[in-house]
Amino acid sequence: MKSPIKIPLLLIFLFSLFSVSAQTAFNKGVNLTNWFQTGSARQVQFARYTKEDFIRIKSLGLTVPAQKDYVSIAENKPFDIYTDFIGQSVFEPGYAGNGTIDYYSSGSQIGKYALYWTGSDRYAGPGFDLKPDKDLSILVANNYEFGFWVKGDSPGTQFQVRFVDSKSAVAGDHPWRISYTIDQSLVTWNGTWQHLKIPLKSFKETGSWDNGAWYNPEGKFEWKAVDRLEFISEFNQLGTQKIWFDDIRVNGTPITSTNEISDQQEFKAKAYPNPFTEGTTIEYDLPESGQVIVRISDLTGRELAVWTDSRLTQGRHQIYWNPRQNGFLKSADGVCVCKITSSGITEVLKLVFKN
Repeated sequence: MKSPIKIPLLLIFLFSLFSVSAQTAFNKGVNLTNWFQTGSARQVQFARYTKEDFIRIKSLGLTVPAQKDYVSIAENKPFDIYTDFIGQSVFEPGYAGNGTIDYYSSGSQIGKYALYWTGSDRYAGPGFDLKPDKDLSILVANNYEFGFWVKGDSPGTQFQVRFVDSKSAVAGDHPWRISYTIDQSLVTWNGTWQHLKIPLKSFKETGSWDNGAWYNPEGKFEWKAVDRLEFISEFNQLGTQKIWFDDIRVNGTPITSTNEISDQQEFKAKAYPNPFTEGTTIEYDLPESGQVIVRISDLTGRELAVWTDSRLTQGRHQIYWNPRQNGFLKSADGVCVCKITSSGITEVLKLVFKN
């Protein structure tokens, strides 16, 4: 249920309008429709507020864009929850519970950062709030997986990873959980990175905690309204156990209609950051399972790095490359070419190294 806007929030909104761009004219009666450009800081600020907020703002004499009720659209492709940073439209609602949750810890498996967790009380842990709620029903039906890298230093470590749906206005509904237990049957807790892929269909409903009361599972978890993802010390406090996570995502084959088949033949490759000073992550969506060869060379054709996998599954994959580790590009800026080849298709990326 959305609450009415309060005066402090209104003042914060107005302050954000002026502080984002001091040189932009902003007078009573200005039309904001084109003022919030896609991808700008102003658009990010704009997206934080509700329809009710803008009704109040309109009462000040400002002309705001036409507002529409939000309509949920089912996800049909892989999406990131945490890579080096929190994913798009994902926020951090985790509760450390006298412990530590660091979303930007060193010692990552891929990229620059990892998520570090230690010392939490029971029923605490890192979390990710999906805003707006995500409809994952089509991904579940198409055998998508929840994947992440994990490592820990204490044998016997166990915790739950779970999705929590949004509590609806229907009488008797609750924020239902659907969970999967991570323990030593899946991970060897010896301080080395290991990758887990859990089919979304394998998660089991585990009940709900709502307004101080526990409700046993009733088969009511709703994949069409997933509110958040949580890693929880469900069974006991975490104590001195240390756990790291990296590259958390929901992965699978992009789902397209028949008139979009040609899009499936593209890798949709990208590199980030690019330009880069230390290293870059090369990411691509594999349209079908098969052998993949990734080559990086300089502009003279000299090969700098090559990765060959006998067979990779459909979906999203990543490679992290740091030219300094191999002694390349020691002092000067440089441009490299990255070629990704699979099933007779090649995609080329330009990588720009800034020393």
